[in-house]
Amino acid sequence: CRPAKQISYPGVTVGLLHLTRPTGFLLVLLLPLLALLLIRRDGWRRCTLYLGRALGSFGLITLPWHFYLARTYGNLELLPSSTSGENLYKGNTPELDGIYPLADLDLFNPYIWDYTSGMDEVEKNRWLIQKGREFIREDPGRTLRRMAVKFGAFYSPVYTPCGYGRLDKL
Repeated sequence: CRPAKQISYPGVTVGLLHLTRPTGFLLVLLLPLLALLLIRRDGWRRCTLYLGRALGSFGLITLPWHFYLARTYGNLELLPSSTSGENLYKGNTPELDGIYPLADLDLFNPYIWDYTSGMDEVEKNRWLIQKGREFIREDPGRTLRRMAVKFGAFYSPVYTPCGYGRLDKL
């Protein structure tokens, strides 16, 4: 937990992982845990400096990209891509209750394309974020249940989705 005078390599590594794969952001949670593990040896002050450098390094790596996305799409995104609206929508739409983790949520993409046809990328992302937030407000319990299922599927030793299929329009 020795605070270096240069950039923190764990912070840079987590930043690059976040930019490479959106779920890399979850590794940011490991930085404070790592600092907490080292408190006994180096004390609070040094570990706080370590954590600050690690989080600062993460920010130096990721913020330019997030500012670009904010300028392009009109809002600051947590995910390092333009698909945050699509993911928020798919993760919270009541139409997908019961299919995950049995089938891949990407099967729903043609329906999303029907809903957003004629919109440019920015309009589409904004509309999907708005609708995703509406779904969350309608039933926060459903959102929490889905978060638990997705968390379990993400860390499951069993391959998910569990099956294959297609969604037919009625």
